[in-house]
Amino acid sequence: MPRNPTMGAPMARKKAAKKAAKKRAPKKKPADLFASNDPVEAIAAKLQTLEGQAARGDLATSGLEAFKSALDELRLRAWGLLMATNADDPRGFQERFRIRRGKDMCRALCRDLHEGKLSGQHPDLPELSAAAHDLTAAVDNARRQTS
Repeated sequence: MPRNPTMGAPMARKKAAKKAAKKRAPKKKPADLFASNDPVEAIAAKLQTLEGQAARGDLATSGLEAFKSALDELRLRAWGLLMATNADDPRGFQERFRIRRGKDMCRALCRDLHEGKLSGQHPDLPELSAAAHDLTAAVDNARRQTS
């Protein structure tokens, strides 16, 4: 059977055009899934819904346990990704992460106490105050040692 030399030409032109387009296209930066903060806002909204249900006594324990397990898994996997992307200085990364997390927790506790979300009569508050005092002394001492 005679071969038609033009049969493969359209396909070859398509492949060549596709290859050329790839060469011209600028390399994309990795997508920042958290740029718009939608995933974080969705989790926060879900937590607010769960808190409302708990306050009304409408919260099913099994649903809350499943949600907590999913968050734990997410947290562990995110930590692994963060460690992998900061492999050049893992100790520095861990220090920054822990300090930022500590600041966030302290500020959230202060806000919740000011707004009345936490009771001023809670029995653990004196111990929290002592821990905060100890932390302040430890930070001051550590900063003096590095000066």
